[in-house]
Amino acid sequence: IGITDEATLRCFDTTGLEAGTATGSDQDSGDDIAFEDDDEDGTLSSLALEVGSVADREKRPAWKKMRWQETEELRIARQREAQSKAEVEQAPEQKRRRGGATGGGMTLEEQKAAGEQMWSSQEAFSILANELYQLQTLAEAEAAPAVEADALDYDVHRWTVRLRTCSGNLGRDMQELQR
Repeated sequence: IGITDEATLRCFDTTGLEAGTATGSDQDSGDDIAFEDDDEDGTLSSLALEVGSVADREKRPAWKKMRWQETEELRIARQREAQSKAEVEQAPEQKRRRGGATGGGMTLEEQKAAGEQMWSSQEAFSILANELYQLQTLAEAEAAPAVEADALDYDVHRWTVRLRTCSGNLGRDMQELQR
């Protein structure tokens, strides 16, 4: 082969590999290799992650955003289930549908509301979730935030908002309310 380096030649040494036996060079090859962050006792102490408690994780806005999405999906599923139950329970003569297949199977009130609605349910959720996320991340960055907001039971359609250090008419009104 033309290789003169002993370490390289040992890599090609195949004697004693039959039937699961190992050569002397293979047995001590683990001793020659040192991995980064290996301690003497074989532990990886520097790779220990600071995970924190569940309560710490639940305070992070990114984790909350994930829970908001889950809550929204459950809300929509319950809404669809309730709607399908109502349609099944309703007698066909009571439905008063307009337009047959072109009406999309909606009542007159539903069609009117759909025409006046500005955003779809998913768009409304995205807008609310983004606004709430932005308020929470800004509040984390400030030492004493003027506005703190959070979703009630991870539902972005219902918020708890705390206002601090308001000035002007709003500040006077808030001081009056505290009395």
